[in-house]
Amino acid sequence: GLPRRRAQFPWPGDGPAEAGRELDVQKTAGAQEDRQRQPKMEASDAGTSYLELDKDDEVVEVEAHPSGDSAHVSISCSDATGLGCDIARVLFNFGLTVYNGDFSTDGRWCFVMLHVKPCFGSPPCATNWSLLKRNLLRFCSSEKTVRKAPASAYTGNKKFILQIEFQDRIGTLHNIIHSLWESELVVHKANISTSPDNTGLDVFYVSDKLDRLPRQARVSQIEENIANKIKDCSSLRVNCLAYPSSRLSSGNSSRLLTGTRDCKDSRSSLPLMKTLSNRERAGSRRSSNASQDLEMLPRFSVSEILESLKVHADNLVSSTQTVFHIECPDRKGLMYDLFRITKDIGLQISYCKVTLDMNVCKADLFVHEEERQQKLTDEMIEFFCAEIKNAITSSILLKVENRHDAGGSQAVLLTEVVAVAPVDSGFRGRPRVLYDLTATFNQLGLSIFHAEMYTVEISGEV
Repeated sequence: GLPRRRAQFPWPGDGPAEAGRELDVQKTAGAQEDRQRQPKMEASDAGTSYLELDKDDEVVEVEAHPSGDSAHVSISCSDATGLGCDIARVLFNFGLTVYNGDFSTDGRWCFVMLHVKPCFGSPPCATNWSLLKRNLLRFCSSEKTVRKAPASAYTGNKKFILQIEFQDRIGTLHNIIHSLWESELVVHKANISTSPDNTGLDVFYVSDKLDRLPRQARVSQIEENIANKIKDCSSLRVNCLAYPSSRLSSGNSSRLLTGTRDCKDSRSSLPLMKTLSNRERAGSRRSSNASQDLEMLPRFSVSEILESLKVHADNLVSSTQTVFHIECPDRKGLMYDLFRITKDIGLQISYCKVTLDMNVCKADLFVHEEERQQKLTDEMIEFFCAEIKNAITSSILLKVENRHDAGGSQAVLLTEVVAVAPVDSGFRGRPRVLYDLTATFNQLGLSIFHAEMYTVEISGEV
């Protein structure tokens, strides 16, 4: 049967350390009875917060700490392979760090309990908990919506071209990108340029989560949000054009738009069994082709991470699950990378526990192979451990190169920065790349006169 949970989450510092987290799991006679009987809200004692659900449609609860700088997130919804990656992606997009969390599932229903807090460099709206809940609800289905999706569900099939003209200043592009994110637009491709008279003309290929484009009222709302962020809005102009459907289906351009499918609705991009079979024939790992093409891109200095990175696998704890224990220094997007690579190679997570202690992240994963529903072989374990290490140390590749005068002078005309990151199984780009890059340039006082964001295919991989 489905486990029925009673979760007690004391806020840090509100009670004695030994209070901890109390998790009561009881087996019931039938799964149907449990799905109808959701946990009920209980009155909280002094200094203790309870996160429990009692309505079918309230599958996501976000309870903010009285100080407003952290929150507890509780999710109870129908399960799907890749749901953890979608949840981690939302948290990563908000710039939130998971201080402790539990993910568990019986294969049909998923229970998630997280304590989150904004990390360094988070966007100003990271603590907009109502917006966080609205984004999480997009991925979480209640008992009422398991068989029938709401008519207003975001699909991302409609693409639009958003043209933004403005008087360029240092930091303006960063503010525009943040405004688009707050306006709940998904940027699939971007072409950014600045003319000699310092006029910026940015073209964004977007889809609308609220499904209100191209209505003029929606365009005016986006323009107003941008105007509130930038200093000089006198010359601001925002136009919206429909993206030609013929260009969406042709796929002739090598610079593609990122996808819109959620991980839970997508197939694994690199199924483990197929990848290992190809590996045996080719005699190499699946990332070898990409690494050859990206050899010119140096990786981050990861010597410190590699020294403290620990990945241990245990095949004796369970007859059906392989347990992985991961320990490494914490960084932005770490949980997203773990869940992304797990979905990419077609592994299912039955239980996951994440804790953050003294800037060290510890994660325990109970996984099994998706196709055969059994624990991993030694060869699979070796491959998955290598993929975990690669995802932790090489989540993004960077190249910084100075461009000199063609006449032989050593004077630097411009500096080119190239950032390359993998897409997920839904063909979606890595969150926050453009936001974090523009934030860095803004802090350094650097002007951006040209930029592009797009998706390409490298040796059969995206």
